[in-house]
Amino acid sequence: MIEDIEDKEMSQKQRNQMIGYCSSINIDDSWIVPKDKLDLLEHIKTLYSKKYEWADDVLLKCLIKKHYNDVINNMNKEDYLKEKESETTNDLIDRII
Repeated sequence: MIEDIEDKEMSQKQRNQMIGYCSSINIDDSWIVPKDKLDLLEHIKTLYSKKYEWADDVLLKCLIKKHYNDVINNMNKEDYLKEKESETTNDLIDRII
């Protein structure tokens, strides 16, 4: 859906479809560390703010939400949690030594 958006224009119909679609998105990111959520959202916001600088706030938030949801859905939850556990273990070891 985002791929259909031209760099500098979007019809009112496309905008309304995108916003309607985004309102139906339920994101399950409960297993993501809060700092990682913020970092990801800030990165996506920066990208979209530049690419779609013509978009109003409602549309921009929608585009960011869709991209964020796509990233979360494509992440390997097990690998992510193992990596976070490893980071925590390594941090503790580094503090002790």
